[in-house]
Amino acid sequence: MKAILMACLPLAILWTAAFGNSGSGTRNGIDKLFFEGYLIKVIPLGKEGYGYRIYYQQRLVVSHMNNPFTMDPTGLSRKEDAFKVAEWQIFQMRQRPNHGWTGRQMLSMDVARKLQVRLHVIQNQ
Repeated sequence: MKAILMACLPLAILWTAAFGNSGSGTRNGIDKLFFEGYLIKVIPLGKEGYGYRIYYQQRLVVSHMNNPFTMDPTGLSRKEDAFKVAEWQIFQMRQRPNHGWTGRQMLSMDVARKLQVRLHVIQNQ
């Protein structure tokens, strides 16, 4: 038994090094993720922001190519925020499947605060 555990230890270390979290809690190197049976794809919008699309069984069910809280076309400021909002939206879709989630409706600022989403700040020049 001890020999089996010792043989598996290097594999576990390699697995962690290859696929483990960097410790920062972000998914900056990832652009798609499976979550609760859905596929989330985060899409860069220009130089500054991110949108996301949610697929279920290879069918597009939500496309938010803007900031879902402000409808600003620059999108969400961080890739991690796009994943968080998409995961929240999947949870909501599973709880309320007949709501008609499409990505065209604005989400509440309360949700942004709850998820600790960083919003773009437009400054007057």
